[in-house]
Amino acid sequence: MAKAKKDDGANVVPIDPKSNVFECHFPDLVKDLETLTKLKKEIDGPVGSLRSNLKHIQEQQGYHPKALAIIRDFDSMAETKLADILRTFIPMLDAMRAGKWDALRQDMIDEIG
Repeated sequence: MAKAKKDDGANVVPIDPKSNVFECHFPDLVKDLETLTKLKKEIDGPVGSLRSNLKHIQEQQGYHPKALAIIRDFDSMAETKLADILRTFIPMLDAMRAGKWDALRQDMIDEIG
């Protein structure tokens, strides 16, 4: 059965880790990134608190661990470095999605459904 995010008055987005459908809302992602950044700065045991909260956020929101790590890495970069990376990253991502990944994703959906 799909888990649902806590209803905070906004739209409740069903989260099913086995589903190929995923929604990410900017305010939720920013809140999660801020929480993780704050925890990273606090030294609570040998990163135990950070790891525990990271796992909880990943499970609650349905974030893929590697995808969240990439977003966290980008979010922590200096603006000039990030702008330089995004200048080529976004077109590369778009090209890979259009040329290969979106078709693979559709194939997986067709196999499941």
